[in-house]
Amino acid sequence: MTRSRLSALIVICLGSVLFLWLGTVLQRTTTDLFASPDETAVMRFAQSWNIRDGFRVAPGLPTDLMDIAGLHGRSLVRDGAWLVPVGFLGMPLIVAMLERMGSGFGVYFTPLLVLSSAIPLYLLIRSYRRRVALFTVIFYLSFPTVLLYSNRALFPNLPVVACALWALWAWRLIGENSSDRHAWREQGIAMIAGMATGLAGLIRPTELIWILPWIGFALAAGLGLLDAKRMSRPTRAQWIRIMIASIIAIGIGCIGWWVARQTYGGSHGLIPIGYLIHDQANIASSTAGAAIGAAKSFTLVQLLPFGIHPRTLWTNIHAYLFTSFGLWVGCALIGVIIDLRRTWMNHRQRGWFYLVTAWTVCSLLFLYGQSVFTDNITGQVTLGNSFLRYLLPVAPLIAFGCAVVVDAICARQLRGMILGVFAVTLLVLLNIVTADARDDEGILRTRYELRRYQVIRLATDEQLSHGSVILSERSEKIFESGPYVSVSPIPSSATLERLQLGSVPVYYFTRTFTSDVDASADPVIGVFGDAIPIFHLQNETLYALPVKGAY
Repeated sequence: MTRSRLSALIVICLGSVLFLWLGTVLQRTTTDLFASPDETAVMRFAQSWNIRDGFRVAPGLPTDLMDIAGLHGRSLVRDGAWLVPVGFLGMPLIVAMLERMGSGFGVYFTPLLVLSSAIPLYLLIRSYRRRVALFTVIFYLSFPTVLLYSNRALFPNLPVVACALWALWAWRLIGENSSDRHAWREQGIAMIAGMATGLAGLIRPTELIWILPWIGFALAAGLGLLDAKRMSRPTRAQWIRIMIASIIAIGIGCIGWWVARQTYGGSHGLIPIGYLIHDQANIASSTAGAAIGAAKSFTLVQLLPFGIHPRTLWTNIHAYLFTSFGLWVGCALIGVIIDLRRTWMNHRQRGWFYLVTAWTVCSLLFLYGQSVFTDNITGQVTLGNSFLRYLLPVAPLIAFGCAVVVDAICARQLRGMILGVFAVTLLVLLNIVTADARDDEGILRTRYELRRYQVIRLATDEQLSHGSVILSERSEKIFESGPYVSVSPIPSSATLERLQLGSVPVYYFTRTFTSDVDASADPVIGVFGDAIPIFHLQNETLYALPVKGAY
């Protein structure tokens, strides 16, 4: 092994260790509690999945409360006698498989997959310039939202990006007619293409709106359809590989359809989607396991995740792309200008590359930029906002643009390499600091919150009986994985009155009341009339509420 290759191997190993430490060990204090309701729901359904019923869990309510809808957390929906996932089922299915291998394995799927996706990203850009490919990988793996959502490992968005990178690399190789590859390797590449495409679509089918154009571009580039000098028809071997990849991708999609039908039943249309299911608690059914629900019709605008709101879209673009991530976006745009002045690909291929890039950015902004996301309870612009999570597919593109800029700096005759290394180091450190400690949604703050959640759960488990109802405005993630009925947000007054007359203990987890006036103004206390403190932790308290039929 040459000295240069040994140095590269050492750098890769150290970078991998650093990434895995940032992505798992630094934050992952537990594999049972999570920083968001979505992650909590994914793990809960993954651990309870069985091949007969799909992703269904019992509400845990006594018989006299089973007819009340809404007594659950945010990321679940009541469908007849069961609780089912609101989101797509791909991520719960993958995590369920990993959890069968070992408890807690599911939380490490995302960081390992993202780390592996650095390989196809490097190989895709290597033909342009090796140094740009290396810088792109470094900036991609250290990008703030990539680091953050490697920590929040059960969110589906980042695994989709990683799968898409593997898919693009494999589909491009499918199109290339290389004589130095053995037949088994050719079929293996086709299988990778099909599995990566299928998994990306299984995890979040809506992301196919930008994934499929990139696959088409990669395949066309591999076949030479974007180069007039070497354009030719696909060979028989290439058609076979395309068919193998397509069949595998469609097969994985069919598995997703089967799991969805199994989970939601046949009353929600041919392709049931959790986002479109109306919360209801009908339990009259011919079988105890049947999921009851009425299918609803939707217009095209209603089928869009958040409708169409141009003013909100501009607010999100300004707050996040021009302000929070203005440095990275500005650097990437400069990289585009520098890249357009170079001749690393023919004009036809370059035009399609930037056309697909523009389609990716515009489609993501159109789909997900139409809503004001209130992930942060204070309404602040934070790193963990859902808008940035939905824009994760742009991270490799921004990393590429920044890499082009640094490569241009390195190409300077006067101390260019020193300046380039300094720029890379500075940007990577800025990425890590931003992901770790920029705001309340950062990795370090999340680590602290998870430890606090553990203390709360330990005290709760010691003092509450199984099946107790715990009301909270936003903290259901603390109790959702336990033997409780965790309800969030706070239900209506009519539902609270029914709970007061029920046969199950009810508790209220909220900020500590500082006075009787403060307590009397609370909507929950207004119905129950009193609250008995069970335990305090900092500025939060778990209260026992007086229930007439529970004692």
